[in-house]
Amino acid sequence: LEKLLSARFISGELSPHKAIQMFKNIGYSALLGNPLSALTQLQDISFSLYRYGLYDTLKAVLTKKKINSVAFGLKALLTELESSPMKTAHFMQESLKWGGFSKMDLFSKDIILNASLSKYQRLALSNKGIEKIARKYKKAYGEEFPLLLADLKSKQMTPRVKSMLWGELSDLQPISLSEMPTAYLNNPNARVFYMLKSFTVKQLNFMRKEIFSLYKTNPIEATRKLLAFSTLFIGAGMGVDLLKRQILHLGEYFRGEEIPDLTSEEFTDLAISNIFKGFAAT
Repeated sequence: LEKLLSARFISGELSPHKAIQMFKNIGYSALLGNPLSALTQLQDISFSLYRYGLYDTLKAVLTKKKINSVAFGLKALLTELESSPMKTAHFMQESLKWGGFSKMDLFSKDIILNASLSKYQRLALSNKGIEKIARKYKKAYGEEFPLLLADLKSKQMTPRVKSMLWGELSDLQPISLSEMPTAYLNNPNARVFYMLKSFTVKQLNFMRKEIFSLYKTNPIEATRKLLAFSTLFIGAGMGVDLLKRQILHLGEYFRGEEIPDLTSEEFTDLAISNIFKGFAAT
């Protein structure tokens, strides 16, 4: 416990060397500061579909948001992407802002937060639903668990509900330093090797907890979950890639030319590419 606390609150708070930080800022600007990278964030909705289902996810997308990421202070992709006095950091923030990445990232977070809120408020209204909530949160909340249920039933946004929603989002995205590996926290200058990999690490951990740990006790259910997640993740990835393809062909449309139809070879390439990405995440 001492080592973990030291990694999080001592080593984890240290900044990398300025040269490394500059390299990261420029790298993130070049790789994420464009509309196509912003569209990639739409794939995160597959996590919401997997965990909270179609009904609660669509409700989160189509109805007014009851809570948003800004309420949690989530204004950046990761803590390491928050503003610093360096000029390259300001340039990075502007690139993410005008490229649409920051807004799309917050949008995906808002969907997860509101879908989870909708699901747990609904579960709190039935005995079977309460049993599902208890399996996950009764031990964590202890004597306050009945109060959490009361908050959910009355649809009050209390600190108990907010901490539960934070936990739900933390399961799916690396939104704080506490979600990062100890090797990342203990080695500030080595964090550059985690560039664009923190989400993949989080996905691996998510699958470990949700699926792989279940194989020991219920291999059939674990296999079902693996197939469901892989289908949603790969399908969402293909949808985003197809959307990117159409956008890249807009120039031909504005010149009065026809946008070429998707060939079977292109479709196969998209499918294979996203299958490999899915295996990387699972």
